[in-house]
Amino acid sequence: MNMKKSLASAMAAVCVLGTGILPSVSVSAADEWLDVSLRPKSYFVKAGDYLDIDVVVKDLGKNYQIGGMQVKMKTFSTEAPKLNAISSYHELAANVDTGEAAFTIKPDVSGDALVTYQYIIPDDAKAGTNYSFDIQSAFTFACDTDGKEIPLEFMPTYLLVTVADNEQKDISIYQTMSQYEVKPGDSFDVDIVIDGKDAASVSGFQFKIDMPEGIECLGLAKETTDNGADIHFNPDTLEVAMADQKGASAGFSSGEKVATVKFRVPENFQEGDYTLGITDACASDSNGEQSAPVVNSASKLVVAVDVPIPVLNGKLGDANLDGKVDAKDASLVLAEYSLLSTGAEGTFEDQQFKNGDVNFDSKIDAKDASKILAYYSYLSTGGSDIMEEWVKTN
Repeated sequence: MNMKKSLASAMAAVCVLGTGILPSVSVSAADEWLDVSLRPKSYFVKAGDYLDIDVVVKDLGKNYQIGGMQVKMKTFSTEAPKLNAISSYHELAANVDTGEAAFTIKPDVSGDALVTYQYIIPDDAKAGTNYSFDIQSAFTFACDTDGKEIPLEFMPTYLLVTVADNEQKDISIYQTMSQYEVKPGDSFDVDIVIDGKDAASVSGFQFKIDMPEGIECLGLAKETTDNGADIHFNPDTLEVAMADQKGASAGFSSGEKVATVKFRVPENFQEGDYTLGITDACASDSNGEQSAPVVNSASKLVVAVDVPIPVLNGKLGDANLDGKVDAKDASLVLAEYSLLSTGAEGTFEDQQFKNGDVNFDSKIDAKDASKILAYYSYLSTGGSDIMEEWVKTN
């Protein structure tokens, strides 16, 4: 079976869990969004190692009524390590060649990791080589057991992995967001975190923020860390430093925020995509030994004025009439099909029915939803054909 079709079929099954086709997950849906991230946040590996990266949903099984998800892992690295396997304790459809995975949620599986990606680090990888990973947000989708889409919050999904020698300390410094979206004239905060199993031994650190030219620096949010240590900041060079005067460990816990620097995008700043990150980082312990920590250096800064999306009511697959075809349309078609299956009257207006009936059989059902999801997957992997053309051969 074509992988895109199998993913679509898996997600179609996911979204109709509540109709009795598969057993539902008996958990509450108290909150409106899911906190999705990668684990660990940073990682040291040796040449030849296997690297396991978990896609995690916070408090899975406690606060949410999740029917299933689909995700796609991507890398920013020029020479990325080989993806060896994709595994899950849940019902899984996966493609190691593309990094795509779709899974239904088993209610009896404990833990917050939904799926694990395993990579092989090359035997000849040199110490200091960095590999970076992210979840492709445009592809990721989740729904509850009734087929209703669950909004996703990524905080953050970015993961940097460094090949280390045997003496390398497990310390990382990174900005918490993988993407910042700001309008001209708005301000935004860059939060800096220290992480790693050796974070508690750090007595001081310094780093430089690499920011696009023209972005205004408004200074530190506060001039001390949470434990009272002074933070030194140069607004001209964007260098940040902290050192305990006694040379003792600062007592940082893994994942602790150590600084927040505030910035502003000028009103006349050109719209577009930019990058920001951290460079020239080092950390020292209570013995004065310095270490070069892992740093997150590839966050995306999107500067754009919101532009309303035109409504194209006659677009095939666009069941919610928002001018685009995506997982929300598939979810809506499945919800309509679920309603019709009970003998109730449908809610679709004439144009919604025409847009949702993508296989042109004069009815709304799971086949239409599956095709919409398959087409959405096609678009997410670089496809450009309109759906009217795509359905002729799929």
